[in-house]
Amino acid sequence: MFKLPSKKRLQEVATVVSRIFGTTFNVDCRRNGNRILRQRFRGPAILDYYSRMDINPKTIIRSFPELKLSDPVEEARKADVDRRRRRGKGPPAKSKVKKEAKTAQKKLVKLTLIAGILLEIL
Repeated sequence: MFKLPSKKRLQEVATVVSRIFGTTFNVDCRRNGNRILRQRFRGPAILDYYSRMDINPKTIIRSFPELKLSDPVEEARKADVDRRRRRGKGPPAKSKVKKEAKTAQKKLVKLTLIAGILLEIL
């Protein structure tokens, strides 16, 4: 009579088959998401479906200055900044000390170069 192979032998055959055909061998028969991972990736198709142009009110207003359009969100932001500035809550003024220090440093470097050249000449 014909004898059925043992469960262990069937499992070994299944592992060899999965190695040969490049499939995953799931011993416990658990759900592991391989069906979804085997599907074709849809990302590029979805990106191609939607427009890639980034259209916002600012670009439209800049494109058509003759229409004299306005962006209500930007106007509200500017009004809020003005309101805060009047209350003294706005950003601080730019420091002029740093800028003056840089220009003084540049002048000093120029003067030392000129002095060095004059000393070489004399």
